[in-house]
Amino acid sequence: MCSSDLDVMLIDSDGNIVYSVLKAQDYATGLTDGPAKDTELATVFARLTEAPEPGQVVMSDFHGYAPRGGEPTAFIATPLFVRGEFSGGLVIHIPAEMIDRLMRDTSGMGDTGETILVGADMLLRSSSRVSGADAILQAEANTDAAGKALAGEEGTIQETNYLGEPVYSVFKPLEFEGVRWAVLGEMSEAEI
Repeated sequence: MCSSDLDVMLIDSDGNIVYSVLKAQDYATGLTDGPAKDTELATVFARLTEAPEPGQVVMSDFHGYAPRGGEPTAFIATPLFVRGEFSGGLVIHIPAEMIDRLMRDTSGMGDTGETILVGADMLLRSSSRVSGADAILQAEANTDAAGKALAGEEGTIQETNYLGEPVYSVFKPLEFEGVRWAVLGEMSEAEI
């Protein structure tokens, strides 16, 4: 099993992980007393059980997930029903590397162009060309562009990026199921 593998889990109404494609450390454990009890997986499932409705989707932002070696992980869940009764949830475990691969595509972005995701805590949710994957949930991108995007704005500004380099930054908010990120596209002033 690779930490970058997507996992699909079934969790019964009591919070027991009864199925997992990857069969990792959290498989066949409970969310109330197992290795995932104090994690975002348990939080997402608890939110899902508050008032489950068909078609409902609950998502978490990326956090270090202990049962998978502390790797940055997000979860998306939807409730399951049998004969109209809530019977549990379908949960997708999304490793940060999966999103990171999408964000690292620099086709048509010259020598210095890149795109990054920034969370509400101003930490990276994707790596950059120079920061590497270890920067996810570690490197801070407390820039004007990130702040504006997290406040719901979009636009273009000239600023110093989180690496201390002068750049032009295009920014936009990205929100899904209550999780908001800043999407930044940046290129060095010199290259532009």
